[in-house]
Amino acid sequence: MPRNGSGTYSPPAGTAAVSLQPISSTAYNGFINDLSSEITNSLPTTGVKAMGANLPMGGNQIKSMADPSASTDAATKNYVDNVTHGKIVNIQVIAATGTYTRSANATEGDIYGIGPGGGGAGSSTTGAGQWSASSGGGSGSYAALYNTPLPATATVTIGAQGAAGAIAGTGGTGGTSTFVGGSINLSLPGGVGGIAMGPVSASVTNFVQGGLGAAVATGGTVNSGGTNGAISGLANSSPLAGAGAPGPWGGAGRNLGSSPATGPGAGGGPGLNFVGSNTGTVGGIGGISLFIVVERT
Repeated sequence: MPRNGSGTYSPPAGTAAVSLQPISSTAYNGFINDLSSEITNSLPTTGVKAMGANLPMGGNQIKSMADPSASTDAATKNYVDNVTHGKIVNIQVIAATGTYTRSANATEGDIYGIGPGGGGAGSSTTGAGQWSASSGGGSGSYAALYNTPLPATATVTIGAQGAAGAIAGTGGTGGTSTFVGGSINLSLPGGVGGIAMGPVSASVTNFVQGGLGAAVATGGTVNSGGTNGAISGLANSSPLAGAGAPGPWGGAGRNLGSSPATGPGAGGGPGLNFVGSNTGTVGGIGGISLFIVVERT
């Protein structure tokens, strides 16, 4: 008979030897066949035969294993305690055009990109009974690419920040930033510059929109466009100055006149808005563009 459900082997009935009694060939042959079957179903220590079913350990340990080498190998406690796969080996922040070079031991990672912000518009010079308005720049686009194989090198282009608008001038639109290498092709447009209005009669109530947010980025696991800068104008004889749009991490140019963006991808602030005789002021420059590469083994 085979082993029972608990794995215990018992010889077939009638095969126990009795002194001075003949051995039954039927019982003996059944015993030999049974042993042959059980030996065949046993697991050789030489590893020439694979398991035919799951191997319950009953709460016991497997001892003296080697560390794994293939993806389907069992892992030892030593290997798990000292595993390096998936560990962060470096974080690279790239804010200038050039070549990305993968760090030693890195194989995969996440890439975060922010396009440059648009510049704030400059305000116009006004005379008596006039007003002018200028708006902040729009913010740059954003992309995140997760769990991607990292190429040995990649070409990185950092788009220019949107230029600050001159007096009575529109703010500059940010350039496009790209990260290209291997299977990666990220493209992040910049935000649009703010708009200048005036001078016009102070009796006119009007508004000017902020610079438009950037078009949607491409190539990431997550892609988004930018945010519009705040509107500016004149209401109830009071000037309303719209700030630049915040970037993904804030840092918008404030509406205090010629305020540059302080956060990556944020829009620059507008020039001062006036009612009455004043000299126009320039806008603020848009926020920088950058890529952050989190490298893992």
